[in-house]
Amino acid sequence: MEQDNTPPPAATRFQPGQSGNPGGRPKRRPITELLAAELERAAGRSDVTKGQKLVERLVSIALQGKRSDSVAAMRLIMSYTDGLPVQHVELDVYDAARRLAEERGLDPDRVIRLYDQIKQRQGGQ
Repeated sequence: MEQDNTPPPAATRFQPGQSGNPGGRPKRRPITELLAAELERAAGRSDVTKGQKLVERLVSIALQGKRSDSVAAMRLIMSYTDGLPVQHVELDVYDAARRLAEERGLDPDRVIRLYDQIKQRQGGQ
């Protein structure tokens, strides 16, 4: 039996650089989803949720706990309310490419030219 190796019709093919799944794989976070559901449940017989109790305890530790526990709780609270600090990093791609080329015994100028050609093909990103 002979196998058909002809490509599919052009209408079903994607253009170069076009994704067949632009949204990507769905983001699944099963542990986070289970934890969130558990924190929404009532804590004991009260109307207070486990999540609310957890926040109350964390704030209590931040305000009244031992110094090391208090600082850790404050850091956690601030990271979730204000976000973690952002550290900007400046990267010289050309310098890194030259250094890597030299380490591998390649011509650094040729590596830079190839990098520029690839960058141009990709729209100068």
